[in-house]
Amino acid sequence: MIFICIELYKSNLLYLNLNEIIKITVVYMALYIAGQLITMTIGRHLLSKAINDSTSNIYSSLSSIYYYSKSAKKLIKELDIENKLRTIETTCTTLDESCIKSRSVENCLEAIHEIILNIKCDLNIINKKLAKHKKKYFNSWRSLNVKKHISDLEFHCGILDKRYDLLANTITILHNNNI
Repeated sequence: MIFICIELYKSNLLYLNLNEIIKITVVYMALYIAGQLITMTIGRHLLSKAINDSTSNIYSSLSSIYYYSKSAKKLIKELDIENKLRTIETTCTTLDESCIKSRSVENCLEAIHEIILNIKCDLNIINKKLAKHKKKYFNSWRSLNVKKHISDLEFHCGILDKRYDLLANTITILHNNNI
């Protein structure tokens, strides 16, 4: 932008003195940087909000799974999904501005959001299979095989644990560097 203003000044196409050109350039640069900062902050806050929205949908899926199947309820309780998600939600909402501005924290939050969406998908599949099974005739005599989906859910919960640990370690490193 500075080069354009200087070229316009040299070619007499712009009748401003050099100080006015510099002032205009500085104003444009400040507006651009401010816009970028606002966009980055909004993007990270939207990511935190997206995580909260995804987890709230998971809670409703969990409650309906608990209603349909005691064995699935036991397995899901062992995975402790609800507690993990509440902890992640609380962590996301209490992140301070210095952490939110960090690109590494943003990457961690994106990865956590991605795996939460996978968990949500797994729970929705299990929920639909349970609901469909309950509508079948003689459903108490029939067996329901959701082992593959439970296995996927266990795998995704393990990844969620690792990604949350990575987020916690990243935040710890950032706080130690700021001291």
